[in-house]
This record gives sequence, structure tokens and C-alpha cells, in this order.
Amino acid sequence: MLLNMTLRTYLVTGTSSGIGRACVDELVRTGARVWATVRSDADEKALLRDHSDHVRVLRMDLCDPESIRAAGERIVADGPLRGLVN
Repeated sequence: MLLNMTLRTYLVTGTSSGIGRACVDELVRTGARVWATVRSDADEKALLRDHSDHVRVLRMDLCDPESIRAAGERIVADGPLRGLVN
């Protein structure tokens, strides 16, 4: 069981399905804010539909260095991360 994580921010990669999506769901349930990476419009819409108040979606491809750089800049500008689920 996770402790209350109010006001804590996490980055979770690969959040379209499986373990990544389950991590987003659980972190949000505990009150955390989550940066969630996806590659498709449909996945972005699903995350925002389910967690619009607690999730910030990043369109990112881990095989594309420019995509990673741009996502990193957005995250750093927003403030510190409590953790990473990769």
C-alpha cells in the first residue's frame, strides 16, 4: 500500500496500458500528480478522460532523443520530481 503522496509529482513512462497505466492509476488514487508519457492521441485522450485533474500528458518516444529532450525541459520547468517509474 502506498502512503499519501499529496503534492508529490512523478514521471511514469509507457502509460498507455499495462504496468505503466496501473502505476498512473494508483499514484493518482493516492493524490499524487503524474507526468504520463504516451505516443498516440487515443492514449492521451484516455488518460485525460480518467485523470484530467492529476495527470499531465507528455507525447514522448523513448527512441527519439529530441522527444526526450523536449519532455525533460517541460518537466524541469514545472518543478522537482519525487520519483520515476520507467
